[in-house]
Formats: sequence, structure tokens, C-alpha cells
Amino acid sequence: MKKLFITLIVVVALCLVLPKIFGGIIKAEYHNTLSQLNQHPAIKAKINAFTIDWFSGRATSEITFLIADDDIEEISIIIEDTLDFGPIILADEKLQFAMSYVKSSVKLNTDVGEFNQRVTNFIDKNVQLTSLFTFSKDVISKLEVASINETIDGESIHSKPAYGEFTLSDMRDFDGVFNWGGMTISKENTRVKLGAVSLESSQQAINGNYFQGNTLSTGYFKLMVESMTVDEGGQEALLTMNGLSMNADSTVNDNLMEVGVNYRIDELTSAGEVFSNADFDLKVIRLDVDTMQEANDIFANLTNDIDQLSSQDNMVKFSELAQKLIAKEPKLIVENLSVDTSEGKVKSDLVVSIDKEVFDAKNIMSIMAAISAKANGSSPEALLSKYGLDALVNHYIEQGLLVREKADYSKP
Repeated sequence: MKKLFITLIVVVALCLVLPKIFGGIIKAEYHNTLSQLNQHPAIKAKINAFTIDWFSGRATSEITFLIADDDIEEISIIIEDTLDFGPIILADEKLQFAMSYVKSSVKLNTDVGEFNQRVTNFIDKNVQLTSLFTFSKDVISKLEVASINETIDGESIHSKPAYGEFTLSDMRDFDGVFNWGGMTISKENTRVKLGAVSLESSQQAINGNYFQGNTLSTGYFKLMVESMTVDEGGQEALLTMNGLSMNADSTVNDNLMEVGVNYRIDELTSAGEVFSNADFDLKVIRLDVDTMQEANDIFANLTNDIDQLSSQDNMVKFSELAQKLIAKEPKLIVENLSVDTSEGKVKSDLVVSIDKEVFDAKNIMSIMAAISAKANGSSPEALLSKYGLDALVNHYIEQGLLVREKADYSKP
């Protein structure tokens, strides 16, 4: 009984002391994060206020994004955070075990007239952003957007709810999911309807820093759009699309990166034409990681000065980087570019490589002579005739560029 009593006293003491300790840790993390953001060439960040009570705190931060635009030089936002400190926190109608729970509100701080208040009111009314700082200093953020039914400048906007959850671990690993029910925008007889949208990503930084904008990472990204319809009140829609997806992934082996991207549309209807099973599979292999990071650093530094991209100094740098990349013999491979039509299937593939012996970094235009491409493809003859390409096709056959195989044409 005595041991149990002592244990309870220790637990209670910890619950009383730890919130104050965690408050100091969270404040240090805030300063560390904003310090890293300030290393981004297009971002300025500062903490305007940070107060710590025993079990809670408040923070106000200002983040300014430098815009390379003639009309607006910068956009600034104010983030106001309400913090609760652990180890035991009552939040979201349940007990949370963490260092801190943060509820954030965002306000636009750039003078663009009444638009400021409209954006602020929209966020206050429809958006909820919360974050949980775990004991291991991981950050788990949740974004909730309520359904929206508004009429703006004669356009009726109906948006379904959205929800996202994102985790940043050790400032290196990022995982996130986002799901949105879609929206409908209508004005007079025109209507655009977007179906459900889902995003999923898992990234592991191998170089650079997420906050500084120069991250090189491996992992995957998935996008799925259920459907999209555009119509003007007629019997048939101007455009109907079903099952748009994009899947991208990147891996590294022996300091060489491989990037793959797949785009797919299950069905597309436009102007009375129906296309289905449209696929585009692209892969880039043997990209030198160190050289890619150098390129990332250059582009990050040019974020707010894009006009300098084509300066003589940068063109020299890009030529040198190109030579380093080409030395590893990278290849661009289109494994599958195809679509089903009512006349049959159109399909092709392509491999592009660059001869490192021909390319000269001192003459960037030499890359044109260094590039070689091998392509194969086929198309139904009826499809080409449908679009009035018979004469051109016959010319290519005479030149030996195309071969007629039954009712199809293919590249020899």
C-alpha cells in the first residue's frame, strides 16, 4: 500500500512538473523550425510572441513568402497557435499522450483590400488545423475543411468536406493522406463537376531540408481523381473523364536515382469521341544523386529570382551539372504510351539516351547531337484515315518510316 501511494505521488508530481518542461522544449522547437525556414531564399519567418503558462501557451508567428511578381512583391500570413502541454492532454474529445497539442488559426496579412477579410473569414469558418507534438518530437498534423456552399461573382460553388493527416518524423520522413469529396461550380448554363480526390505520399529525405526547399527524397506519391464533367446544359457533356490517376515513385541504389511516373485515364469522352485505358509510363534511370542535389540547391536559391535562371553564370553551372549527369549514362524510357479507341489500340514506346563522348559542356547545344532515341509504335489505319492523314501516312511509307501491317501502321 505504501509503495502504491509513493508511486501515485511520483505520477502526480510528474504530471505537474512535465508541462512546464515540455513548454520550454516546444518553444525551442518553434525557434528551430523558423530558423530553418529563414534559410529558404523565398521565405522570411519570425515569432512575434510566445508565452508559456504552466499547462498551456500561446504563440504568434509571421511567415512572409517573397513573390517574383510585378503586382505583388510578397504575401504574409499570421499564424496564431493555442498550445496545451502534456504528458496528458484532453483534445478532440479524447485523452492524448504527447508533449503538446496545438490548434492553429491563419490570417492573411498582406494588404489586398477586402480580399484579406474574405480569406480570413473563410479559414475561420471552414478550416481547422491541429498538430500533435509527440514525445519523440514527431509532428502529426490534421487538416479539416468543412463543406462549402457559396455564391461568388455569380458563380455557385458547392464543395464537399476534406480531411488530411500528415506526419513529419525526425525532420526527414514525411507521410500524408488527403481526401476530398469533390466540388461543383456552376454559372448560368455551364457546370463543372469534380468527383472525389485522394492524395497519398510517403517521402524519405536523403539530402537537403524540407523547410529550405532543396530536399531530395525517395518514396512515392499517388493522386486519384474519381471523375470530372464539363457541360453547358446540352444533352451531352462537353467533357467527361473517369478514373484519372498519377503514381510516382523514386528509389536510390549505388548513389543513382530512378524515378518512375505513371499517368492513367480510364475513360475520356469529348466531342463525341471516346478514349479508354489511356496510359503513360515514364521512367528516368541512373540519375547521379550528388549532382541532382547540386541542381536542387541552385533552383532553391533562384526561387525568388527566376530571371537569373538563364544568366551566363547559371548556364555555365547547368552545363557542368549536365556533364556530371550524362557521365553516369542516364536514360529516359517511355515504357508504354497507349490508348484504346473505337478503331483499335494506339501504342508506342521510347528510349532516349545521351552519348557522354559527344556532349561537350563548353557547348550546351552539343547535346542535340549527343541525343539518340529509339521508338516503336503502332496505330489502326482506320483511325489515321478518320483524321484525314492518308496522304501523310503514304508519304511516310514511301520514306520507309512506316510499315503497313494488315490494317495497322507501325514504325519499322
